[in-house]
Formats: sequence, structure tokens, C-alpha cells
Amino acid sequence: MTGLIQGQRQFQVPLYQRTYSWTDKQLELLWEDVLSQAEPPPAGPTHFLGSVVLAPSPRSEAGFEQWVVVDGQQRLTSLSLALAALRDHLGETERINDLYLLNRYKHGDDRLRLLPTQANRDSYRNAGQCAGLQPGGEGPRGRPVTAERPWAES
Repeated sequence: MTGLIQGQRQFQVPLYQRTYSWTDKQLELLWEDVLSQAEPPPAGPTHFLGSVVLAPSPRSEAGFEQWVVVDGQQRLTSLSLALAALRDHLGETERINDLYLLNRYKHGDDRLRLLPTQANRDSYRNAGQCAGLQPGGEGPRGRPVTAERPWAES
């Protein structure tokens, strides 16, 4: 998963995709999968979290890959929110934001590593996904925003 989301890139959820709709049931199953990998077997960690299908975005530019999420946006969104919860819990704001959640040298919506549909974008920001980034602009760098998440107590 880290190889997929690390680096200066963005995953754009197109308008035709359904809005984020996972319930506690799907989130709990995903979290159980993540926890099962916390102590990998001696042969190394292997686990299939589901497929993610991406298509190159026409907005891509040199040094900043942009991808349209064809399938897997529910998983990508859930895992990004889990990383935000982990970031808040550990107090590792800059490190986790830079590695997994934000594009440090971009501005506006390009700053988000995952760009949800317009219908979900403000909720995604408000859930603490991008600490300090408010709709329509950027706030203070590294200022954590937290929200209730089913895995925050684990």
C-alpha cells in the first residue's frame, strides 16, 4: 500500500463515482485486516486488501502524477482516514502528512494526495485528513484537526 500512495501524486475520485458510503461494518472489517498485519509472519507481510484500479488523469504533469480512481475509492478513503487517525494519535503530523496524505509543495486541491468527489471533499477535510487545509485555501501548516473515527480508540 505504501508504494501506491507515497510520492508526489494525487488520486482523483471522479464525479461519476458514488460518494463515500462505508458503514461501521466495512470499516471494522478493514481495520481487522490492518490489525492482522501488525505482526507479520516470519516470511514477511502479505495481504490482499482489495483491488485499486487507476487510469492516468489528463491533468498529470511532469513530477506530479495524477490518477483517476476507477475502482477502490472506498478503500483508499478509509485507509487515508485511518492514517490521519494514526497521525493524530501518535502526534506525527508532519511525517505522516508528508509521506502519505499531502503533497507538500502543492497548493489548493492539488495538495491533497486523495481528492474525493466534490460532494465528499469538505467532509474529508473536516475529518482531519489534511491538517490545517480549509476549503478554498490553506491554513497553518501542521496544525492537527481531529474527528471521531471508529478506529481512533484502537
